[in-house]
Amino acid sequence: MIISCSEIEIILNELLANKNKELTLTPFFKEEKIFSYDLENKKLHLKTNPHSWKIFIDFLCSEYALSNDTRKELPEFDDIKKAVVSAGLLIPEGIDVLIDEIRNYLTPIKRMNRRKRFLIALDTNQLIDNLMSNYVEKEFATKEQLRNFISYIISSWVLSERDTFIRDETNRRLVELNSKLKEWDYFLPEKIDRKARLGYSIYSELKSLEESYVQLGSRIKSDEKNEIMKSQNLKDSAIIGEYEDYIKSLKDFKFIYVTSDDQSFALAKDRFESIKVKVVNTIPNTLDCSFENGAKLIYQLTLFLGFLRIDSYDIRFNIYYKGKEHDDWENKRLEFLCSDKEFEKSISKFISIVRKLNEF
Repeated sequence: MIISCSEIEIILNELLANKNKELTLTPFFKEEKIFSYDLENKKLHLKTNPHSWKIFIDFLCSEYALSNDTRKELPEFDDIKKAVVSAGLLIPEGIDVLIDEIRNYLTPIKRMNRRKRFLIALDTNQLIDNLMSNYVEKEFATKEQLRNFISYIISSWVLSERDTFIRDETNRRLVELNSKLKEWDYFLPEKIDRKARLGYSIYSELKSLEESYVQLGSRIKSDEKNEIMKSQNLKDSAIIGEYEDYIKSLKDFKFIYVTSDDQSFALAKDRFESIKVKVVNTIPNTLDCSFENGAKLIYQLTLFLGFLRIDSYDIRFNIYYKGKEHDDWENKRLEFLCSDKEFEKSISKFISIVRKLNEF
């Protein structure tokens, strides 16, 4: 069954109603636990760390003779950290600075006029990891008089980088993983490799910002673009240069460039105001986790890891892919599978009811 991120909350509520008070979240290899989720007390407990995760990945590579290239397809501990931040469970470093800048510029309200804007220019990494916009939107969502004056600016180079992640060719590394890890039911369609999932993350984040972002157009010729896309330094310079050209003709605005990359920040900080928003270094052992945040976490873990298991009813969430072009990738959709057909049937029924109610 294909479900949305928010519909995961229905599954969590039904699990608790069926007296499943605690869940274990694991990757494809069930023995390696990521989190235990106390549904009754809304608490999330970390069950791994960078060292144990590395041992787990090293074991897989050794036990199944995975090549060095194929290892790059396997999730890193940083992916878990990014998922926790993206789910709103852990505030990223630097977000408080950005929110203070927005608040200080847009208040007091009586001084505002229709031309006054706060422009947030995004580097590629901010769209990949969904680090920043969730927190900005949450802070200003109920303050419509302020929210209406916030816009996101997306460089054409950021979108070009997204498109390079969405690849059409057969991925031999995933073919190897699907073959060698078959006993663990490891399977991803060949196009959904690690890079493609980054492109999916960007696409998903752009969809959520659809009404509030401006996409810049590029005047660079295709042959020159191909050369620039091969070099990270040239890409960073192109992104920053495009933003710099864009703001030359603007008036009555405040512009801030947001990145998590040290190199990009160093290039930009002397040309316009820039802020680093980064994933925190550590995850606390215990986090408060509402069902809303829990649903977002399951979605983000599935996105970054490729798929996710829950021990109760042998539930599995797969990243959902239905076509050959990035426009066919559904926004915040997952495939829900369950070995207990009665439970799966009840979930399908509840979700169908909610969907019909939302039509009115």
